Amino acid sequence: MGYKYDISPRVHEVLKFGGGGPLELSEAIHAVAFECSSRKFAHLVARHLSSPDTLVREEAVLALVGSWRLATYVDDAIRMLRAEDELVRSAAARALGRYSGRGGERRAEIVRELSQVLRGEESTYMQSACYKAILTALGAYKIGDVPEADHFDRQRDVDWERIEKYLDSSEVDA
Repeated sequence: MGYKYDISPRVHEVLKFGGGGPLELSEAIHAVAFECSSRKFAHLVARHLSSPDTLVREEAVLALVGSWRLATYVDDAIRMLRAEDELVRSAAARALGRYSGRGGERRAEIVRELSQVLRGEESTYMQSACYKAILTALGAYKIGDVPEADHFDRQRDVDWERIEKYLDSSEVDA
């Protein structure tokens, strides 16, 4: 008799009961998000959005918002843009960009949030992540268009005219 889920029994066990530590849990979330064709495990992944572990939160937001494009968790991802941990913030930015770029709702709001973070952020890592997410959300990102964080310059590399309308208005229709 075969296992009733389309993931391994161990991945299901780790997701359901959280055993194995943060690394194994983050790997289980990644596996279910990217190797499993079903969203039926979203409720198990969602429990980990507030995990104390960075890797776990990062994988959870990428799975729920970036891969599965579940609107229910967009507000969580937006809140995560302002988390303390830079890796969690950049994962939230990437997830929101993917969500919007693939037809997700709330594009204007998401681009506005990402633009505000981009404008106020001191970290070039986050600036680069936000700008890539904005371009992804707008369907304009191409690999190589945005320098990596260690070479990113917000004043030089950002097309402020493209995103100005998102910074200036809360009523933008994208």
